[in-house]
Parts: sequence; C-alpha cells; structure tokens
Amino acid sequence: MVTAEILAAQLIIDVAQASPIKLAHLAIRLPAVITRLKRLIVACEAMLERITVTENRLIAGMALDIGITAGLVANPSVQVSAGLTVGKTQAPKNLVTIAERMMQLDNRGSPTIRIEKYPNSVIAYLPGTRTTSLGWTSNPMDMKTNLQELSGRRSNVEIGLEAALAAAGVKATDRVTLVGHSQGGLVAISAAERSKTGKFPFFIEKVITFGSPVGSNLAENLPKVLSVENKFDLVPKLDAKSNPTAPNWHTLEGTVEGDPISAHRMEAYRQISAEIDASGQILEFLRFEEGTAEVETYNLSQGADFRG
Repeated sequence: MVTAEILAAQLIIDVAQASPIKLAHLAIRLPAVITRLKRLIVACEAMLERITVTENRLIAGMALDIGITAGLVANPSVQVSAGLTVGKTQAPKNLVTIAERMMQLDNRGSPTIRIEKYPNSVIAYLPGTRTTSLGWTSNPMDMKTNLQELSGRRSNVEIGLEAALAAAGVKATDRVTLVGHSQGGLVAISAAERSKTGKFPFFIEKVITFGSPVGSNLAENLPKVLSVENKFDLVPKLDAKSNPTAPNWHTLEGTVEGDPISAHRMEAYRQISAEIDASGQILEFLRFEEGTAEVETYNLSQGADFRG
C-alpha cells in the first residue's frame, strides 16, 4: 500500500510543477487514482503468491519426473494393514499432550498412522520421513513421498491415510483433525486441501503441523491450520516460503537450540508446545470431543523391499 501513496505523491509533484489548474483537477481525481493503484497492487501481490506456489510445485514435480524417467524413483502400490487396537485414551486437553502422542509415534520409526476415535470426531497422527529411499523399499514414508507432496501430487502415504480412516470406520460426517510432524504435516495439508474440494472423502476440520515445510500452500484452500515451528529447525524453511498469515492459519514459533537433527525432533516440539500452552494462545484448536477414544494403529507398506 505504501507504493500507492508514493506514486500519488510523485504525481502531485509532477503536476504542481506544470500548472496549478492541473493540480486542482488532480486533487479531485486523486482518491479514485489511489484506490485503483491499491487494487492493482493487491492483485499483483496475489498473483505473485500464486506464481511462487506454482514454481515450488513445478520444481518438485520436475525432480520427480526426472527421477522416474532415469529409473531412480519407483512408485509401487500401497497396502494398509488391519487395524491394531491399542486401547483407550482421553481427549487431549492441551498441545503438549498432542505433541507427546506425536513424539511416541514418531519414535517408533515405523510407517504407522495412529487414529483416535471419539463419539463424533477423530484425531489422526502422521509421523515424519522414515527413510531416504525413493520408492525402492517397502516403507512409503520416504523421500519420494516428500517430492510427491511438494509437487501437489497424491502420495502413497496420503492414499494410505484415506484407507486407514475408512478401515477405522470413520464416517464422512465425523470431524477429523490431522496432526503431522515433518512429512506428516505435508500429507495432512494435502489431504485437507483435497477434502475442501471433495477429493478426499472425509471432513477435515483442523490440521496441526510440527516442523513441516507447508508455506507453499494457500490458506483459502484449507480449513483451520496451526503450524508449530522451531526457529532452529531448517526443515520448515525447505520450501523457501513463510506460511500464509490468514484468519484460518496460525503459525507459532519457539526456540529450542540444537543441531539440524535435534532441532527437528518432536522432543524439541514438545518443549515448544509446553511454552505455547502456558501462553494460552490456541485454546480454540484444543476443543476436541470430550471423553474417551478408541485408539488404533495402521501400518503402511508398498510393493516389495528391493534391497532384499
């Protein structure tokens, strides 16, 4: 908006040097000129936002296509195991409880999705990248999934999430919250975006991401989003774009020092979550179904393990 005022001021200077009569005419027309300039600037900024998003997706898509063509990337079909009933749990009362459940799942090191089923709502947890493979192992939570999600394509993990929710008996009317760390946040955001357009057959009400590079997504295409980031964590910065600032998208940062690996772990995000809870900033995001949930876990796998 500052640009509009600068241009208008320059117009006044130019006309004043030429003729007082022209200045009088300009004074009458100036409000309309400023309004049009502001609209133009807003339109340009919106277009730049979309161009940046498109560029990021194109780059990831090109890397994926080149890898597939060169035989470096494989994309076998995904399978979902029968649900394993873990037990029951109480609805989380704060963010640190969610972070602890995410941390426990993440530390298993397996391609596992955790689903908590409350009477009319669901919380599903998705861990981060499990392997640096590009589709050549049985673990779909790999680098290939990262490229697929960053390019706007549906990954095996996202397909597996849909299958796991269906196997858990989640209804289309149930309110679903997706919680994801790192890659899990990418998958959660993508599923939520598809949910808004009817391409993901469940109602995603909220998304909570921990340390995920999700800035290349548009807030207008998403439900309520809470992104938690560590200033010392490099992973949320991988898409070279800050998260949108919008009424439905809040990004809260904390500071836990460490090397690139420790700064990205859920242990660091548990500490940040405790600090956020103490600040009382996100009470709305913590209003889940009251009572007890049944907890089930689902393991994902893809193709064969080509490593033998």
